[in-house]
Formats: sequence, C-alpha cells, structure tokens
Amino acid sequence: MATIIQNPPTQNPNPEPDPELTDGKQMSFLEHLEELRKRLLRSVYALIIASGVGFYFRDYIYAYLSKPLTDSLTALHQSPKLAYLNREDTFSEYIKLAIVAGVILASPIALREVWSLISPGHVRHQKKYV
Repeated sequence: MATIIQNPPTQNPNPEPDPELTDGKQMSFLEHLEELRKRLLRSVYALIIASGVGFYFRDYIYAYLSKPLTDSLTALHQSPKLAYLNREDTFSEYIKLAIVAGVILASPIALREVWSLISPGHVRHQKKYV
C-alpha cells in the first residue's frame, strides 16, 4: 500500500542556522582539530609552568602540609621528624607535590581553555545557564 503525500513540505528540511542563535563563523573539521590542538598545548604549557612553580616552593608547601602531623607527634611526645625508607622517596615526594600543586594552579587556565573550546557550539540561552 503506497502513501501519497498531498501537500509536500514547503520549507527546506536543512535550513541555515538562525543568525540570532549563532555568534561566530563556521569552522571545518580540520580547523576544529587545530583549535583543539592549540588549546591542549596551552593547557599543557600552563601545567608545566605551574608545576615548576610548585617545585620551586616545594619546601614551603611540604612544611605547610606536614605541620598537622608534626604538631600531633609533638603533642604525643614523639619525635616530630618524618622518616623516609629510601633515598629516592624524598625526591619522588617533592615531584608528586609539585605536580599536584601544578594541577591546582593550572586548573583555572585549563578550564578556561575548555570553555573557550566548547562555548562556540552553544547558543546564548545555554551559555547563560553555565
């Protein structure tokens, strides 16, 4: 049994996007990839620089984080010195501390880059909610 359409649709099924909803130019797939690459590189550079700053201030950060433990050991009449079992533990602890500090310091930049990447794909009322 065949279906006959008496009144075919008068408008294009794939109309151009409403210019009021879009604010920006259309990009090709390769342009999107290039934009993603730039933003990822900026985030990685920010992470490396922030980790370097964290490594520079490693002694201050370590003293701040270990203060509650050393205060508790002192209150319990124990030695407040923290011991490491291997020679490499100190260095690896400082590296981990610098990386975590770098992630914390670089997170606003990385989040801004992520938002700058995905925000052109949203319409104005969607951006308002974010």
